[in-house]
Amino acid sequence: LAAGGGATSASGTLTIHERAKLDRRGLKAFRLDLLGVGSRTRVSSTNLKLTPTISKRLTSEVERWAIGSTECLHVDVTPPAPQRTPGRPRIAQRPF
Repeated sequence: LAAGGGATSASGTLTIHERAKLDRRGLKAFRLDLLGVGSRTRVSSTNLKLTPTISKRLTSEVERWAIGSTECLHVDVTPPAPQRTPGRPRIAQRPF
């Protein structure tokens, strides 16, 4: 992919990590590389660990951004957390 970059283009890498415990970064899951070439920017993405469905969604967003779109079509890529129904508080049982 190539995208317009104005007078000069910058290079860089954006890496998406898995979420790990205690808000630490997990393993690398998806990489977006930007390479300035003259007044344009070459854009490439690499799936490192995501499911094919999520990777396809992110890749389609990258392709749209590369041609100038500024919106996200696929905002939520993770399933919602199960909701606990209100009721009696649970008491942890200890084995004896």
